[in-house]
Amino acid sequence: MAVKTPESVGHSRRWYFTLAAIAAGGQATALVVLSVLQFARFEHAEGRRYVPDALDQFVRTLSAPLLLFYPPEWVFWLRTYGVDERWLVPLFVAMNALLWGVALAGVTWWWQRSLRRGRLLGLERPLAQLVSWSS
Repeated sequence: MAVKTPESVGHSRRWYFTLAAIAAGGQATALVVLSVLQFARFEHAEGRRYVPDALDQFVRTLSAPLLLFYPPEWVFWLRTYGVDERWLVPLFVAMNALLWGVALAGVTWWWQRSLRRGRLLGLERPLAQLVSWSS
């Protein structure tokens, strides 16, 4: 009788790479579409005051992982080297989407390999830190 160990549970590496690629593609598509909608709403406001709303917060959340560590202002030093800035936005979108895809695949891998008790303990630590940070 074979016993399932955490190493034998789950899927192959190819499955996780595929999951990461699908998640990255979906995130990049959503970010680009919502950014275009955000830009269109801003342009439609014309002379009126533009008030940020839920769409702006959602776009900010989707672009958070990469732009938290590398603000767009940091790329201005590339101008001195004659880098075409039109390639920077797609590069940032692709890198950001890759971070989201890897995070989803990593969480899925961890969830499938952890035991029920380990899952509860794994969820307990971040929730305890969130509670301690908020107070």
